[in-house]
Amino acid sequence: MTVESFIGITEAIQAGTSHITAARHSKARDMRPSDAQMERVRRAFRVGMPEYLNRRPIWAAAAPPALQGMFTEPTMQDQLNRAGRDLLTGIGFDVLRGGRLP
Repeated sequence: MTVESFIGITEAIQAGTSHITAARHSKARDMRPSDAQMERVRRAFRVGMPEYLNRRPIWAAAAPPALQGMFTEPTMQDQLNRAGRDLLTGIGFDVLRGGRLP
């Protein structure tokens, strides 16, 4: 993970959190995540997560000993715990890219 990617993910989480918070405090329907936005986030997750899980063992083997803990096999509980963060990150990337998630 590069510094740039870490910053990008952090910015996406912040943008997703801001978007959801604004939607929660607004009565305006256009502030809430739309069905189209949720579908873009789902589609990106369905592509990205399997790709990560397939590459994870390679990255774990190549990582220096101090970083190998970043690439442990996620349990079902780990994946469930990450669901909210992944949703916020996806919404944030969608917001930052102007609704142009792949």
